[in-house]
Amino acid sequence: MSLTRINHFTAKPGAVDELFALIDSFLPMIRESEGCLEARLMRDVDDPNRIVVVEVWRDQAAHRASAANVPSGTFEKAMALMSGPPSGAYYQ
Repeated sequence: MSLTRINHFTAKPGAVDELFALIDSFLPMIRESEGCLEARLMRDVDDPNRIVVVEVWRDQAAHRASAANVPSGTFEKAMALMSGPPSGAYYQ
């Protein structure tokens, strides 16, 4: 059975386009990770500063391992564009 990971991000005022582009730039690396079945990036219709990434994985281990495919420093760049830490959880 697959596992869905939903990740929520909120951009600082004026930084949403840059944050969206940054996340979009590393999604192909996530999609190519072993065990990734799907990864989608979307903006909240009512609050455009909120971004969500919905990922479908074979299992939690595959999701955790995929972080190694994201270039060094990318997470730090993303954090600088967010109003707070991201949140996320696994769903079945």
